[in-house]
Amino acid sequence: MIPVSSEFLAAIGSGMIIETKATVNDIPVALVSGSIRGQVSNVRRSFSGDLATLDGDYDGFYDFLSQDGAILKVITGIPDLNEWVPMFIGRLNAGSAIGGQGHVPVSASDFGFDLAQQELLTPVTQAASVTRLAAIEELVSAGFPSVNIHNSASDTGTLGSEQVWSGSRWDAINTIAKDAGAECYFDPSGDFIIRDQPAVSTPVYSYNTGSKGTVISLERSRPLDQLINTVVVSAASTTGNQDWDSVTVQITDTDHPRHPSRIGVRVLRIDSPTANETDAAAIASRELDKALGRTETLNVQAVGNPAIELGDTVGLSMQGWLDSGTQTWTHIIDGFSFDLKNWSQQLETRSYGYE
Repeated sequence: MIPVSSEFLAAIGSGMIIETKATVNDIPVALVSGSIRGQVSNVRRSFSGDLATLDGDYDGFYDFLSQDGAILKVITGIPDLNEWVPMFIGRLNAGSAIGGQGHVPVSASDFGFDLAQQELLTPVTQAASVTRLAAIEELVSAGFPSVNIHNSASDTGTLGSEQVWSGSRWDAINTIAKDAGAECYFDPSGDFIIRDQPAVSTPVYSYNTGSKGTVISLERSRPLDQLINTVVVSAASTTGNQDWDSVTVQITDTDHPRHPSRIGVRVLRIDSPTANETDAAAIASRELDKALGRTETLNVQAVGNPAIELGDTVGLSMQGWLDSGTQTWTHIIDGFSFDLKNWSQQLETRSYGYE
């Protein structure tokens, strides 16, 4: 979760005045409407909404927004607390002038879109002794020389063999990150984050029903179309220098409802260019845990907390049917949509570990 004060969290849903501010190329603009969509992908956050000029020059405003590479920044907060949360920074990638409206509908993507567009025009070679995390930093810095990189991932492994990357810069970064058990993305301040893949921990925030709760509606579902029970990791070095057989990890508990004796063998295959045999076993176990964890998803409509990020662990609770009591969940945020004008929030969450 983006750091905020306890006073800020306590004020959510209390009727306190909220405000959202936007700039384009650091010049203030009016936010007529807007929402942020968060999803686990190369583009971590995207913006869709309507912007208006503050000086009345509508025709000039459209030309201003149409500059190549125009950068949109959005913050939201509680003015009485003088506390603001960064919500978005990225480049405008679409806009249209609609006669008579006085505002411009636009969309924007975070800097992950820029990185995804970058091709490695010449192959990039990285030595076997380079750590995976250093290799990621090197690839990111070459594509975004001025970006601030925050690396808190715990992996200490090396590339293991010489790697030669070509094609998409993002694909190379994501390939190394998967072997490292890490995820990489641009945060809403524009910094590049390298961190361990999320797992359930102590909830950073709770969404509850009741007189003081923030949950408006909650829908449960179980994704029964991806009942993985076996993970196979295979060597896939870009230079063919790995020397180990494929590693297979499978559910062994015969009482488990997903055991192969009950539903057959359901395989997830992973190619690993940087792992050794020990790494491959760890990768297979980690990916099996993730697959088993997706046993329940929740779709939640709530009064929004703008500080919530993808991968955060949250607590959720709601009153059960009639006298069935309160149901509670501890889940990971897998996606969200946040309305910047009224702070309503749609959450997609998932379990972690078999429930």
